[in-house]
Amino acid sequence: MRKLAALLSIACMTGATGIAQAAPVGHSTALTTSATAPVQAGNLSLLRNYTQEGLVLQDNVQTSTLTIQADPAVLHARKAGAENPYRLTLKDVLSAAATYAYLYFGQHPASETLHVVADISSDGYTPVTATVETPAETGPAMTLDIARPAFPISPDTKPDAYSAQTIGMILDNIDIAKVHMQPWLRTALKDHPATP
Repeated sequence: MRKLAALLSIACMTGATGIAQAAPVGHSTALTTSATAPVQAGNLSLLRNYTQEGLVLQDNVQTSTLTIQADPAVLHARKAGAENPYRLTLKDVLSAAATYAYLYFGQHPASETLHVVADISSDGYTPVTATVETPAETGPAMTLDIARPAFPISPDTKPDAYSAQTIGMILDNIDIAKVHMQPWLRTALKDHPATP
């Protein structure tokens, strides 16, 4: 969990514990409510157009890629001013990525890595120290690689209460050396939104 705390630039372990508790089971943006399908020959997706309140997941099993689009303003509109919406959204994104990794690795025993691209909307967020955007900052908000864990994963087609622990272990084993986060997102994670 300390690696994730460093990744999120959160000083206290409370923030990291919150990430672990953003387990997919029972979470509003969880894949448990999405339509999933067993992979068959020629099927390029484990998901069937999964979308829920600002979180959109698209995958391609042939390229071992998951793309997550998230809009903090939509996902956490009710909590505006109470908590940092970017931290909450990043928890949602990491939770969804770990849940999908559980499904993906279970269905694809030969696959060793899942590449995740997170397009998190900045919603006009501009840090106080903002400068002219460089070409390196025009890509996705965050990318990361999730390696196949050393422990076995069941070939499930839908996560349940029993898989939550495995999903948490996948989340805990994310290698921060394989995470790239845009500077604006790092700053947004540190900042607390101004209360209206």
